[in-house]
Amino acid sequence: MAPFKQDLVIGGVLFLMALVLTGWRLAEVPPGWRDDELINGLVISQKILDGDVRLFYADASGHELLYHGLVAIVMGVIGPGVWGIRGVSVLLGSLMVPLVYWLGRRWWGRPAAMTAAVTLGVSFWHLMYSRVGLRHISTPVLLVLTFYFLWLGYERMGNEAEGADWGWAFFGGAGIWMGLNFLTYFAARGVPVIIVAWAIYLTITGQWGERGVTVWRRVMGVGVCLVLGLLLGVPLWWQLQMNPGAEARVAELAAPLTALREGDPSLVLEHIYLTMSMFTHYGDEEWLYNVPERPLFDPVLGVLFWVGVVVTAYHAWWRPRLVEKGWRRRWPPAGGALLGLWLVAGLSPAFLSVPPASLGHTILAQPAVYMLLAVPVVVVHSWWGERMAWVAMVVVVSGVAVRDLPDYFVEWPERGQVRFLYRAEIDEVARYWAERVEAEEATVPSVAVASLLAGPWDQEAFELGWARYSDRPLPLVRWYQPEKAIFVEPRYAFYGYPEVGTAFGELFVLERRRWGGYQLGRHELASLPEENEICFENGLCWRTGAYVGPSVETGGQHGITVGWGVERPLDLPPFKLVSNPPPPGVDARPRLSSFVHFYDIEGNFVGGADGLWVDPYRLAAGDQFLQKHGMWLGEGVVVTEVRIGLYDPQTGERVKRVDGGEWVVVHVQ
Repeated sequence: MAPFKQDLVIGGVLFLMALVLTGWRLAEVPPGWRDDELINGLVISQKILDGDVRLFYADASGHELLYHGLVAIVMGVIGPGVWGIRGVSVLLGSLMVPLVYWLGRRWWGRPAAMTAAVTLGVSFWHLMYSRVGLRHISTPVLLVLTFYFLWLGYERMGNEAEGADWGWAFFGGAGIWMGLNFLTYFAARGVPVIIVAWAIYLTITGQWGERGVTVWRRVMGVGVCLVLGLLLGVPLWWQLQMNPGAEARVAELAAPLTALREGDPSLVLEHIYLTMSMFTHYGDEEWLYNVPERPLFDPVLGVLFWVGVVVTAYHAWWRPRLVEKGWRRRWPPAGGALLGLWLVAGLSPAFLSVPPASLGHTILAQPAVYMLLAVPVVVVHSWWGERMAWVAMVVVVSGVAVRDLPDYFVEWPERGQVRFLYRAEIDEVARYWAERVEAEEATVPSVAVASLLAGPWDQEAFELGWARYSDRPLPLVRWYQPEKAIFVEPRYAFYGYPEVGTAFGELFVLERRRWGGYQLGRHELASLPEENEICFENGLCWRTGAYVGPSVETGGQHGITVGWGVERPLDLPPFKLVSNPPPPGVDARPRLSSFVHFYDIEGNFVGGADGLWVDPYRLAAGDQFLQKHGMWLGEGVVVTEVRIGLYDPQTGERVKRVDGGEWVVVHVQ
């Protein structure tokens, strides 16, 4: 079989193997859903399905089109769910493995190219971003395509026998991939800098004219790549200029750069040190993406990586001045230079932003890191031959796999903070409730679930879990904030998680079961009285209010317990998912809240508190809940009256009582 066909087959096998590993247990690791995945899939990609197609979305501090467009296509076919939201990342991550092999094969022998591809595929870093519904993974994939086509153009322009005219097509293809990359993630905007720096290197070392090719053809080819890529990026640049606040997140993260502009380089220097340490003794500190501060490599692999960096730098700078045909044939110096520049440019966002050593901000460098880890195999191949190179490849790949696979699939997803951030407990509750409905269909009671209610994402995670475990329609589940509220009806509730204070003490009688951090229980609170209820126009009725003055038990706060009943499904403005943070000018606050205003003996307003502490869109007729409000009003304040009402936080408009009033008055004795 011809070498080209062999490499094509090897690439296909690598893709299938990567696809199996990357897709394995996809619904279990990560152990649930995080905010960004839900926002990406259910808000931004959904906009595309709804016909709102644009190059840049200001949602969630700014997102480009390409990745979300691909997710929208998949979701449009199979719907939201594990593969609908994460499937594009799985496919892109799997595709990157053979692409790295093919690029490495242009420079090295098969053992080193295989080392780079397989270590990438089994690495913690690669698996992390190939198995979540985030756009980051699309950037390195398109970057490898860009550099692969760039290198093919460089080679073809230097080899008339292979058809130099194809070089123009490859340079143009590199420009197209680069332009498309601008539509993925802000880190892709550094790609032209790498290519320009590489062109400068070629000029300084005199490698434009290798193999007798006319210098201007390669210069023009690189120029075609840059011009075409930048032209494709102009529409995005124009849209960003028209929305100056769209990329607020980039500015928020640029604390080191801001300090540097103000004349203080210390933070940048600290970030450079910590980021360069991520290979051996420091790592990303965020639970979302890493076992905090876990370095990429163990000490032995870290040394091999830095050997690869040193050899690459030596080879790229000094080898062009030496006449060693074997080394030139094994690894063209221009390839080493491109790899080294790639690493530096890929790491630089972490030098200038927070946190340092971020696996997300340095995603551009990911393929380069594992290609540099393979450089010692190139050295072994050159000194001791191909057989020993294959042995070295097995050693390096085993070193990465033995450490990274258990860390990713076993240790990381079981960490408590990871389970919290990915809502693993919500998924556990959804699975149990789906199984109970299947088993007891007619006797399953209504239930409430404790939640911090920080946006609608707990509910969305529950609904995705329900859809995964059951084909039945989702029963109505109520949601409440346990620090501030409790449902009287329904009486069953999942509670005890997150581990926060409870407003009404330990009122539940446990069923002796536990799902993650949640417990299921039933309380025996009496139903709220109806004889004095006062209803509001939207269907919510006030039933009781009990003022509690400042004391040791209340922590010195003035408080009031308010009871509500639901007369009918609430009349509320339509609910639409909005990203967090929302686009500029979009108000994402809930459309219903309650207020309590405290008045003193002279009728003066002395303070107030707001909040409903339950999700109004999940309420049903017959529901009842209690809520607690409290605040410090200062020494010596005597409260004689509390006014309680409802309003729309987005408009400030109060909801009127059915008799035309705007509040209920509770007199303090």
